Amino acid sequence: MRTLKISLLVFILSTTISAQEGWMIQNPPAPSHSLRSVDFIDTTTGWAIGIDPYNDYKGVIIKTTDGGMNWVEQLSGINEYLQEVRFIDFNIGYVVGENGLTYENYNSGNNWITQMSGNN
Repeated sequence: MRTLKISLLVFILSTTISAQEGWMIQNPPAPSHSLRSVDFIDTTTGWAIGIDPYNDYKGVIIKTTDGGMNWVEQLSGINEYLQEVRFIDFNIGYVVGENGLTYENYNSGNNWITQMSGNN
């Protein structure tokens, strides 16, 4: 019985350790960003949003085209904490701010248009 418990413990520990070998440190443009949401439209292209606490808490949108290995900040002009991001294809995307404002985009995250306000 003791041998079975030891074997089980060794198996669990080895499985736990090997399961985390796939994790890698990524390279966001500024690690100070407080990111809130991420959305990928395929295995390589995705966006993450949040705020920059060192820049008057302006909205932050970053994009990757290599599966998250590298990220580029997109200047959004949005001055509020961004809560959620969703892209429906490579060009059309939406973000929602903390005050319920929705922002719409038609050019892969480069320019954002304020849409109708919602509830908090």
